[in-house]
Amino acid sequence: MFNTGECPLCVTWALDPDKAQRIGLSQDVHVKRQPLVLVLSVTLLSSTVLLAPAALAAPFAPAASTEQAESRINGRLAARIDNPRFGSDLAVAVLDAATGRVVFSRRANEPMLPASNMKIITAVNTVAAVGPDHTFRTAVFAGPATGELVLQGGGDPLLSATDLRALANDAAKTLDPALPVTVSTDLNLFPEPSRAPGWPRDYIPSVAASVSP
Repeated sequence: MFNTGECPLCVTWALDPDKAQRIGLSQDVHVKRQPLVLVLSVTLLSSTVLLAPAALAAPFAPAASTEQAESRINGRLAARIDNPRFGSDLAVAVLDAATGRVVFSRRANEPMLPASNMKIITAVNTVAAVGPDHTFRTAVFAGPATGELVLQGGGDPLLSATDLRALANDAAKTLDPALPVTVSTDLNLFPEPSRAPGWPRDYIPSVAASVSP
């Protein structure tokens, strides 16, 4: 048992899942839950449906319908981008996920500070590294002490408070309500250091998050 240094109140266990007792359910998250290309394609398609209902309702004419839809998308995006609340330091590029063709562009080649786009790179690299059929698992095990639970992180990028609440409720059914409960974490999926080389300590948590499962 040791303290990671990132959180003085967090205790981390090196847990052997083959020997520990699994309690309740595990929260499984499949990579295919939100494939990147599908999300982008659905987003673009949704924009087409919302912005160009007349074009979609018209008789079948693929080229004309596509041009009309993209023209409407361009007009709507331009109107939003020109909103003075966004200021002048704004660059945009919208691509068709299926063809890679540029649908809308505004100062796309000008160097600027990026928005929160690192998640896109992370998602693409994750699929490339573990494959589209990989499943992320977050599990709860019985700890070595009475009334102790160990939450084992599995690298799930979509883990939410709702997921953790479901795990907690399921685990609580196995415990004696009269006894105190201690919750520890097993974050050993990703080894230290949890910060990238060169990151100042004050980057966390305001600028970047530490790498943690």
